[in-house]
Amino acid sequence: MLAMLEKTRSSTHFHLSHTLADDAPLGRYQVHIEMRSNGRIWGSDTASDAYFHVESVQRMEEPPGAMGGCALLFNPGPVVVPACVVSIDDDTLWRRGIELNPGPNEVSFRGARGYILYSDDRHVLALHRTEELFCMRNEALAWRDDPDQDSVWIHGESSDVQGWALTGPSRRIWKAANGMIGRSELRTPAQSREYDAMLAEGLLLEIAEG
Repeated sequence: MLAMLEKTRSSTHFHLSHTLADDAPLGRYQVHIEMRSNGRIWGSDTASDAYFHVESVQRMEEPPGAMGGCALLFNPGPVVVPACVVSIDDDTLWRRGIELNPGPNEVSFRGARGYILYSDDRHVLALHRTEELFCMRNEALAWRDDPDQDSVWIHGESSDVQGWALTGPSRRIWKAANGMIGRSELRTPAQSREYDAMLAEGLLLEIAEG
């Protein structure tokens, strides 16, 4: 297409879009492009790349005993679907490209929360179990981290509210509770007491993905 436009710099170029029906069959659609001018016909030099996919990806039920960090997806179409896995682990954004073959596909991701993007990133599907509650520190509270004393200092929402000093497991919970980490990762047996106390004090919020 670009090669054809380069040949006709003095012409008017029209850009059109085509809306597909909601029930359009899945698969690859080839686009035929040609230009006619003054009795001549030009074909596209990039005709082999002139196509688009109608795609769909579905989340399948994991088998009993399935572990976190892995999801089973189903590609009901006849062609491979290029996709991208995005997740956050230890405050690091991980992104990698994958291909989903027709049929079931097992996809792994890092951390407690992962997503798959497909159809040129226009569609997003959660890979994690969405019934998992996620933990977020109460951002209405001002806080300051003091690594030298292994402490986090938190101020109340008003001047007459006493603040908090968090150390050890409480400090680690607070710093990790960024809204992208699951409850099961923070409320471990070793620090469940600290977690429950912070939740009761309003320092932590548990949120469900809508």
